[in-house]
Amino acid sequence: MMQIPVNSIRFLRTVSIGGGVPCPPINVIQYDKAIPVAAVTLTENGVKYTPPEGSLLKVRMKKPDGHSVYNNALGLWSNGEVLFLFTQQMTAAAGQGFLNVEVTLPDTGAVKCSDGIPVFVSENAVQQKDIESSDEFLTLVEILDLCKKMAAAAQESAARAAESEASAESSATLSESWAVGGTGTREGEDTNNSKYYAGEAERFRDEAQKIKDSTEIQYDVDGDRVGFKRADEDAFTYTDHLTGPQGPKGEQGATGATGPMGPQGVQGPSGEKGDPGDNGVISKIDLGFFAMVIKSDGNLYIVTNENQEPPPFSINENGDLIYSTGA
Repeated sequence: MMQIPVNSIRFLRTVSIGGGVPCPPINVIQYDKAIPVAAVTLTENGVKYTPPEGSLLKVRMKKPDGHSVYNNALGLWSNGEVLFLFTQQMTAAAGQGFLNVEVTLPDTGAVKCSDGIPVFVSENAVQQKDIESSDEFLTLVEILDLCKKMAAAAQESAARAAESEASAESSATLSESWAVGGTGTREGEDTNNSKYYAGEAERFRDEAQKIKDSTEIQYDVDGDRVGFKRADEDAFTYTDHLTGPQGPKGEQGATGATGPMGPQGVQGPSGEKGDPGDNGVISKIDLGFFAMVIKSDGNLYIVTNENQEPPPFSINENGDLIYSTGA
């Protein structure tokens, strides 16, 4: 019995010997370089069949293009499953093929052959001209040698993966060292990293602001006094009252425009009555003129030209004689 890790097995199938029971197909990709391992459980008359020790185990495959594969199997697995490799020749031609497991009994040489297992080979988008489909007949020694090469390639891949992982971890640690420090991978890393320099920049900025606040002068005017203080001080310090000497007298300005006429004043009281004058002689009155005469009866008479209207005289409520000029 061969000891192969479970994670190495790509396909697990159960197929009958002469029972005609359908088997699920095996699906692979053309030019599969992983060389997957398949494990086939055989049944006979509905009962699990384990080939006797010393049996010759072979795998026969009819490829989609008509070529044949007739290779030795790897042997029996822990529970009696037949193990075999899917070689690159088995996946070289795209299409549907069929695979059978043959058991040659050690005592009689009789051959037991399983029913066909469908194999679907999906066409690879990138055709490889260096892999040409042909017949293949590999002995057990060749199969085992192929397994050794496969194992060596797997170990090499694992080593490269481990090396890549270690390199990635180292790079991550170094990145952390340059970012925040504290990893112990570089001398002086705690004062030579991005976080430290960012803190220093912030500290310098605060210091610069303090210097600016302590030197900036602010002003305030209060009447004839001026106050001063720094930005970081609370109260202003004011000067004494700032009053300069009297300046020279300026030149007299130009005369202003005449203002509007004021309202008419209140009429004053009537004067005392004067003494009667001498009787005058009234000559002819021209147009546009009039004369005033006080006769012997003590009345005042207005004399005008007979061809004109009498002048506009009137007596107000106070008994005053008013002459209206019409202005």
